[in-house]
Amino acid sequence: MKKKHFLIFDLQNEKRRLRWAKKAYLSRIMLSNVMTNPLVLILCISGLIFLLAGFIQQRFPPKKINHLYGYRTSNSMKSQESWDFAQEYSAKKMMKMGTYITALGLLAWSIDFQFSWSVWIALVIVTISPLLMLLQVETELKKRFPKK
Repeated sequence: MKKKHFLIFDLQNEKRRLRWAKKAYLSRIMLSNVMTNPLVLILCISGLIFLLAGFIQQRFPPKKINHLYGYRTSNSMKSQESWDFAQEYSAKKMMKMGTYITALGLLAWSIDFQFSWSVWIALVIVTISPLLMLLQVETELKKRFPKK
């Protein structure tokens, strides 16, 4: 009787060990995919930088028009009112863009592109994203503060 009990106990332990080994193996594969896939790395890191920059700009917006810090374009620097609006609006857009870029990076985790394609796709996305944000903010500035 006791030997049978030990056999069942050993089978249960063996099944447990196999489950843990399988989980460890899958997590190593997933982690290695992140470390070797430039699409995931570039998009996730860029997206987090966008999120952080947007959060800092929203939390600590520049009070006065300056040439060092904040969203600085000729339209945003025309008046203090347009400056304040541009800082708030661009911070929100930057955080939204950062969320989208990070989400694309996490989605790319499951897609296996060729290395060179991954780099180019990531660079195109990271280049187009700020241009889209700039276009959206400038369009909104022109709509809210038309030329007199």
